[in-house]
Amino acid sequence: MTLKLVKNINNIRLISSNSSRLSQFYKTSLYSSASGNQNVIKEEKTPLGKELESIIKSGGPISLHKYISLCNTHPKFGYYNAPEAIGPKGSFVTSPEISQLFGEMVALWLFTQWESNGCPQKVRFIEFGPGNGTLLNDVLRTLKRFPKFFNCLEEVNLVEMSTTLSTKQAKSWIDPSLDGVEFGKPIKHPQHNQSFTWFNHFDDLYSKCYEDKQTFTFLIAHEFLDALPIRRFKKTEFGFRETLIDIDNNEESPYNFKLIQSKTPTEGNILLTPIQHLYSHLQKDMELELSSDLIQFLPKFFNLISKRNDRAGGLGLIVDYGDNLVKGNSLRGIKDHKFVNILSSPGEVDLSADVNFKLISQLAMIEQLYPQDKQNPIFIHGPQYQKDFLHKMGIQYRLAQIAQKLSNTPEDEKTKNDLIKGYKRLCDPMDMGKLFKFMAITNIRGAPLTFE
Repeated sequence: MTLKLVKNINNIRLISSNSSRLSQFYKTSLYSSASGNQNVIKEEKTPLGKELESIIKSGGPISLHKYISLCNTHPKFGYYNAPEAIGPKGSFVTSPEISQLFGEMVALWLFTQWESNGCPQKVRFIEFGPGNGTLLNDVLRTLKRFPKFFNCLEEVNLVEMSTTLSTKQAKSWIDPSLDGVEFGKPIKHPQHNQSFTWFNHFDDLYSKCYEDKQTFTFLIAHEFLDALPIRRFKKTEFGFRETLIDIDNNEESPYNFKLIQSKTPTEGNILLTPIQHLYSHLQKDMELELSSDLIQFLPKFFNLISKRNDRAGGLGLIVDYGDNLVKGNSLRGIKDHKFVNILSSPGEVDLSADVNFKLISQLAMIEQLYPQDKQNPIFIHGPQYQKDFLHKMGIQYRLAQIAQKLSNTPEDEKTKNDLIKGYKRLCDPMDMGKLFKFMAITNIRGAPLTFE
């Protein structure tokens, strides 16, 4: 869920190394509604596009939040319900898809944190947006080498809205003959102790986990937050005004929809009320992206980590692309490994936005969203670059170890070259090494491994 590494690596380098050029890139390539060409032909409306048009005609312009939510997760026409949304055949690939080394390093880190937290005997995993299931597959495969930890893992919970992806995950982890999963119903792994349960909403899982005070919880959100729908606001002389989606009948535009600015406050302005002071420094005409889903998600995420009310607590790991600052125009569309206009082909384009890691830290400290608790606080560590996390965990040594065991046969040489290429893509500062960040959330003041 994801940047999902676009195949045109030159675009990645342009984006990650020059923010001013990135801004211009978005304005000229991704956000322009009209082309200025009198001979432009309108895009054919997608099935979701027709539904969006009907919604807007009956109720007026919609928020970016609603547009993104429908485009990505519509139960019938949403992008993530496509059969091959993620991977070489989809619009993007993720770090676990690139190399097994990524999942192995995450697994080793989780093991060290299990030990640092006193080796709790009852453990659960929660992964948000597991995608094709590659990360969890690599993590569990690696943790089998540490039976004391692996045998304490009683349950694996997956938050996945896509029925297509949840079925793929179940086939990969449990039984290739499964036709699908029933949300909320545990499935016992035939060979191991763990039960696997899928939830299409975090709220259902949160209630279950919060009532269980005895189980230590590991929460993993890898390229999940970037896919949460955002709202965009512009600072005006009258305050913040929300950006909306309307129908575009302009014959000079190839798109069927356009961005407009609300002239009056919307329901989205309610989102800003408890945190508006964080953005008082923004000047007129500056833009701001916020995710109401993120603001609602994080307090629950934090609560499962905290030890308040005599709970076992837990630990969270967030991995995503973004920065430690406010952004106003990071929303992007990706289709077939290429950037496209966010208004193009609704339901056939992956829409995502940069994660504001600074906001995550700020939300943890805001009393309205997460009451201060001096006895049972949580602590934010990072963000740090992906390359730093992986190198501190010893990815380079693991690569050398595997390479030494391979022979000189053509098949092994190919495996070796693929591993080296994968390592470089994950760790090169001009590739994914600085583009992606790691953040840890703990209930222990001391910094966890790699975050010192």
